[in-house]
Amino acid sequence: MERLCFIINIYEGTEKEYDQRHDDIWPDMAQACADAGFSNYSIFRVGTQVIGYAECIPDIASVFAKMSTFEVEGRWNDSLSNVIKGASGGESGVTLVPEVWHLKAVAKP
Repeated sequence: MERLCFIINIYEGTEKEYDQRHDDIWPDMAQACADAGFSNYSIFRVGTQVIGYAECIPDIASVFAKMSTFEVEGRWNDSLSNVIKGASGGESGVTLVPEVWHLKAVAKP
């Protein structure tokens, strides 16, 4: 398992729409994420900056490769092209954030 953190930016004025789209995520998109190997997936937003975190099983590269095989992923990205900067292809709108530290299990006294 590898942990993934990423940042995307949305267009100013689309904050409510972005939130609503995820409140109403398509069931087949949620299923594709799970089937691809995303686990413990969370999205946070501050203004127009979105921070995502997910655990990828078995690893990030495999999950992204599997996700790209699902037709719904392209439809989802297309549907957000007016919300997410870079969602419609071309220059990627995703910045991967390298992991610096992770708290491992600590025994309680």
